[in-house]
Amino acid sequence: MPPTEQSAPADRVPDLSWPQLLEHAKSYRSETRRFAHSPVSNAEFIFDKDATPKIYALGAFDQGSSQQTILCATLSNSDDDQKRNGTFQKHARISSSGQDNPAPVTDDSEGHFDAPDIDYNRIPENCPSTTLQPIFLPQTITRNPSEVPKEVTMLCERMRTSVGNGVTDFTYSANGNCILYDSSLNLNLLKLNDNETHPIGKWCDGAPLNAQLSPFDASLTAFLSNGELHIDKDGKKYHSTESRSSCVTSGASSFISQEELDRFDGFWWSPTRPELVYEVVDESSVAELAFECPGKPLASLMRYPLAGTSNAISKLRLLNCADENPIDCPLFLDIQHMFPWCEYLARVGWFPDGSGIYIQLLNRLQSKAALVYFPRGLFCKVSSIINLEELKKQVHVLYTESCPRDAWINVNNLLSPLPPAFTGDFTKRFIYGSERSGNNHLYFHIYSRDAHGLPVADLYTVTEGDWNVVRESPISVDNQRNLVYYLANIYDPTSITLCVSSYAKRSYEADEPRTRSKLCLNVDYGFVCWLSSISSPPECYIYRLKFNEDSKNTPVAVVHSKLVLPKPNNIVNAYSDFRLSMDQSLFGSIPPHSHPMFHSYVSKNSGYKHYGLILRPFNFKEGLRYPTIHHVYGGPGVQLVRNCWSTWIQFLKYTSVGFCVILIDGRGSSNRGINFEKPIKNAMGTVEVADQVEGLLEIAQHFQCIDLNRVGVTGWSYGGYMALLLLANHPSLYRCSAAGGAVVDWRLYDTCYTERYMGVPDDIGTDVYGNSSVLAQVSKLPDETGRLLIVHGFMDENVHFHHTENLLEALTKAGKHYQLLLFPSEHHGIRQSTAGEYLDANIILFFKKALQD
Repeated sequence: MPPTEQSAPADRVPDLSWPQLLEHAKSYRSETRRFAHSPVSNAEFIFDKDATPKIYALGAFDQGSSQQTILCATLSNSDDDQKRNGTFQKHARISSSGQDNPAPVTDDSEGHFDAPDIDYNRIPENCPSTTLQPIFLPQTITRNPSEVPKEVTMLCERMRTSVGNGVTDFTYSANGNCILYDSSLNLNLLKLNDNETHPIGKWCDGAPLNAQLSPFDASLTAFLSNGELHIDKDGKKYHSTESRSSCVTSGASSFISQEELDRFDGFWWSPTRPELVYEVVDESSVAELAFECPGKPLASLMRYPLAGTSNAISKLRLLNCADENPIDCPLFLDIQHMFPWCEYLARVGWFPDGSGIYIQLLNRLQSKAALVYFPRGLFCKVSSIINLEELKKQVHVLYTESCPRDAWINVNNLLSPLPPAFTGDFTKRFIYGSERSGNNHLYFHIYSRDAHGLPVADLYTVTEGDWNVVRESPISVDNQRNLVYYLANIYDPTSITLCVSSYAKRSYEADEPRTRSKLCLNVDYGFVCWLSSISSPPECYIYRLKFNEDSKNTPVAVVHSKLVLPKPNNIVNAYSDFRLSMDQSLFGSIPPHSHPMFHSYVSKNSGYKHYGLILRPFNFKEGLRYPTIHHVYGGPGVQLVRNCWSTWIQFLKYTSVGFCVILIDGRGSSNRGINFEKPIKNAMGTVEVADQVEGLLEIAQHFQCIDLNRVGVTGWSYGGYMALLLLANHPSLYRCSAAGGAVVDWRLYDTCYTERYMGVPDDIGTDVYGNSSVLAQVSKLPDETGRLLIVHGFMDENVHFHHTENLLEALTKAGKHYQLLLFPSEHHGIRQSTAGEYLDANIILFFKKALQD
């Protein structure tokens, strides 16, 4: 429960001892993790050999356990259990473009509005439950973080996750007969017909990563370990690459591809043959940096491409596993030679017929992109080349895209190649996402050849309007009905909705369940949906897709059942009745006046409508003003103000001890379209700072509970950069700043991210980088003590410690006071629970002292 002090005035933060602060941070961190994260993930629909639908997922085997395993439930394949009182109950509203357009959320004249909430009335009171049961109990292995292989730790850092307990990942074979899973860094294959488990890759000395079954032959498993690609066949070694250099990896994507392009795969199985294409990454030309902690052994050097320096070089090869001895062939035509402007391989994959691969190419400034088709025949030995020019003609540029100099191309996960219309048809059809209109939308592209062999390209708009398809979530395509499912913010920028469109009709219709999770959808059955809003904790439902007799129409969503976990003994299962559990936790003590509230306003800076969110303290009383923590990110690729439960519960650790908390999304933030993002181009640290200040003043004026003499700002990564700039440029508005993992000089950050927004240093000129640097503004930081806290992890390989090292040097020379909080064993994210609790307690203590009267 939140600590209380009877002697503290209503608008003051109570005096807490250090042990009390630690206990407070521990309690809220534990509860936040329990209720902010989905209890199940990686949900997949599988039809067994009897055509019975089942759902498999990754999660704890009951609510009382931290060990993950594979969960399963058998689903009904009839409509009888979806009917209530003779009618279908659905949590969906169909709104057709050009007819009943989706209604935007309503706002009042002052800009305060209530975001769309979950309408539980649309879910039947007697809605049945589907209980996920563990198919086996995981092996319990407790590891010290230092025992986890570095390769595993680094991949988890790139994916912004932690090494889990028990089963950490699983995938199932294309025929649905077996499941490959990773448990405690060991691979196993579970055969569903006899429920027998077989070890995979035991012969490999190292931890397996990114394991994938061949969709053509389930006896073949590919995985990464120690920088090499390994192939297992029926539990025995079939092949391992030998890169012969510490600078070269096989089957793994580069640091830049993972960190900045969200591509974590480095090999791709063919859908129609026992072969795969894999990536060979050569980092020999990439700069080396050391990441070390004083007093500890010197860590190994890491290849890190600083802005303006050389990137890694990627090549593709094909490994044919059809015979006893594999055949390893290079892509004979050099990609960089054919496309000299290409710097990055943003996306790679196979066309469904297995005839060849597609590669999405991206130039260094990320202002030009192309989707290129390479037939599999181009992977060959030199001696097998008969007519090179004829082979070159088989390379086809399916589409190209470019953007103005004041913008960039955002890479997305919306590309989906479609199968050919008939066997042997060369025509390439695909759906992809683009911000060519200013908003992120879907397009249907058909590439073919005319009678003379000349390329013919047809482009059709699938979605359009002043809203955006979420670019991080992959789409699902129903090829039989010409439908595409996707997530979008069609109602307002804070709320995400599951949508379906016909790419044949080229209009959109929308289903209304709101979700932030990965799209788990089977086009022949239904989908799993996490329903959540700022006032409704997550609940998981299975929906059936109901089609009319005319299969060309878009479906309606019909509630099938509520997805729950089994109840352990003597423990309330939070996910069988989430709201009941909430009442029995410390979240049940949240007073109504402390629930989050949205605020929207038309920005004088931009002319756009901006969105913010406020949380008032537990001890709130009308007429009083409270110390306020402004949590900031402000940079591209992130949206803070979202209509979901996880947006705000992490800040209860502040509001429960007397702070207001505000969040603001300004220009540069995600899911508003490129026109809203691009004002930061060549101007980082300018417009986004102005928008945060404007938002703070707007919210303070509207709610009248913020003490503008007691405002502190905090953020991490880009948010740390913003926290430093806000204090430096507005020291009379912000009393203090807690900056974590902050970028201070963009010349010290990586190529892809920095050059996307700022250009190449040698080409753009010194002013752009100099003006954006925190180091150039250190003199404007306040002279008083206790106003600046700097936090960093020594082992941060993303925003490396050199940033903070340079900042400390500049602060010392300028005579500016600062407090320093370092974590010797932490990376860019504070992963260890004890370190996180220690950080939270220190942040609260810092704001308590800095914002007192």
